[in-house]
Amino acid sequence: MRGQMMDYQLTLPTLMRRAETYFGDKEVVSRLADGGFHRRNYRELMRRSRQLAVALAGLGLERGDRVGTLCWNHAQHMECYFGIPCGGFVLHTLNLRLHPDDLAYIASHAGDRAVVVDRMLVPLLEQFVGETAIEHVFVVGQLRGAAGRCVRRRLA
Repeated sequence: MRGQMMDYQLTLPTLMRRAETYFGDKEVVSRLADGGFHRRNYRELMRRSRQLAVALAGLGLERGDRVGTLCWNHAQHMECYFGIPCGGFVLHTLNLRLHPDDLAYIASHAGDRAVVVDRMLVPLLEQFVGETAIEHVFVVGQLRGAAGRCVRRRLA
């Protein structure tokens, strides 16, 4: 007798496949800073999440390495929520409302090796990134009518 237990693990890759299979055309809508909207469907969001995981691994990050996020609540941040853990890394959100000294301490204490930052928050990141061991910075930004671009910078 099988009982009521699931016969598969409830993991993020499973949730990603389910979202693509059953809700692939459903939209994820984000509000832009200028008041507009950005739309992306789940199929595209999951594809970009996988790309992020591959990009992080391509930088030489290893399983268990921490990747910080310093972002507003938008589609690119949601991509991080799927892509970073699915790549085997630890997602570490940084509270953008904290003082730069506190953010430096938190990112250092966590051992963040990379960070994904919203384009609008780059000035905040620049105030503390020099005091951390962060090696890689991904800058994301939302553009009306576009998917946005992810730019990678290697820090000295």
